[in-house]
Amino acid sequence: METAALGLMGGSFDPIHLGHVALARAALEQAGLSSVLFLVSGNPPHKRALGAPAERRLELVRLALMDEPWAEASDIELRPGIVYTVDTLRLLRARLPDTPLCYIVGADTVLDMHSWRDFPAVASLCSFLAAMRGGVDEEAVQTEAERLRSLYGARIRFLRGLPPAVSSTLVRERLQAGLSTEGLLHPAVRACIDRYRLYAEVNPA
Repeated sequence: METAALGLMGGSFDPIHLGHVALARAALEQAGLSSVLFLVSGNPPHKRALGAPAERRLELVRLALMDEPWAEASDIELRPGIVYTVDTLRLLRARLPDTPLCYIVGADTVLDMHSWRDFPAVASLCSFLAAMRGGVDEEAVQTEAERLRSLYGARIRFLRGLPPAVSSTLVRERLQAGLSTEGLLHPAVRACIDRYRLYAEVNPA
């Protein structure tokens, strides 16, 4: 019997919101994943100013997942220096040699995968679940997915019937304005944000 894949969901989670959790849950259910590991970015190659330090964002992710036994926060990407997906996957493969890895991404990310560090190695180390939502050029994404399959043997499946996306930018704006985040953030996440006065200043674009 084939071992169920471990789902991987990377991001800055700045901050983590209920949309992130809903997407991970949909991937878990649609693809029969064993669980989902949330990889909190420390210093990604596309670095921009973030609204909260990495250790605090990791704390927020742990709080957001406290009621989700199928999900876990990971600090594997809180490594010194620039962190690349290919290196994270190699570390996980060494730790879990017999567990298939499945990376959950937005469908628009498929258009940029060719530029990832050592993408041929990435494609050999994991498969992909891409969230297809409104506002995405589906024809362009499907064409690129087929190109990546042909060139690199990339294994890409699409998730459909997903809940509406939540914007982290909108969440930060509401936090800055002191507005309600009901339906957007887990109450424990909001309480932690308020306790440490995170996102109270002007937020990154």
